[in-house]
Amino acid sequence: MRLIAGSTAWRYATLLARRVPLNHALCRACEAGVLAEVPMERPILDIGCGDGLFASLLFQQPVECGIDLKISHLTRARESGAYRDVKVADATRLPFDAGSFGTVFSNSVLEHIPDIDAVCREVARVLRPGGQLVFTVPSDHFGEFLFWPAVLRALGLGRLAAFYAGSMNRVFVHHHTDGADRWRARLERAGLELVVDRQIMPRPLHALWDLLMPFAGLQLLLRRVWRGWPYPLQRACLPLARGALEPLLEPRGRPGANLIVVARKPAAGRMPVRSGGSAG
Repeated sequence: MRLIAGSTAWRYATLLARRVPLNHALCRACEAGVLAEVPMERPILDIGCGDGLFASLLFQQPVECGIDLKISHLTRARESGAYRDVKVADATRLPFDAGSFGTVFSNSVLEHIPDIDAVCREVARVLRPGGQLVFTVPSDHFGEFLFWPAVLRALGLGRLAAFYAGSMNRVFVHHHTDGADRWRARLERAGLELVVDRQIMPRPLHALWDLLMPFAGLQLLLRRVWRGWPYPLQRACLPLARGALEPLLEPRGRPGANLIVVARKPAAGRMPVRSGGSAG
């Protein structure tokens, strides 16, 4: 299976910059640039669909179903038109019959769920034979590639660097920041085989995400006072930085702070086999 990120990543960045802070827009665009090249058979289930913004950009046609635990998110997701149906549901107890979906998709959600083994088992159950799970999660480089820990380590403050990285995981409620081998083991226990893993968000992009985090917080506060701002100013300035930012959206086989995984449910009668293939 071929996973490539083309110039469409920059287009995603410009679209996302209309709605979210710049650091978030760049990271999601990096993900979308690769995910856009992954074939996903219908029907699709989106686990942790949020407000539907990402799905509305990634999928040309509405996704069959999105689930989330927050009603406020699902209300916005329904209004976005990105889904044909949305449901309040727990990923560890999916309210669907076995073999209901051709693809289960999840963008930056599985890392927040403590009982990830239960999620993998449920995904395997609701996938039809030959169906696939496509998801993005932070990799085991998440803490290492942050900007401020790198500065602190350079100053000989290793303990403070570790504390900062751990704090970021606590703030964002990350229960899992793992490499491909650990995900492969989880998936195999659930009866799924990992067929592709791809590291994205190289160190410079992840460091920029961390560096711009205070500005993202300020943007969110300003938006509450002046609705819609300061995103118009952000969009106006973005083209000026294209030459520096666009190359960061291309993974190019480098280690990354995020991981894209494609796993498959074996066809009927075939047991999963250990996969040695990794794209990137």
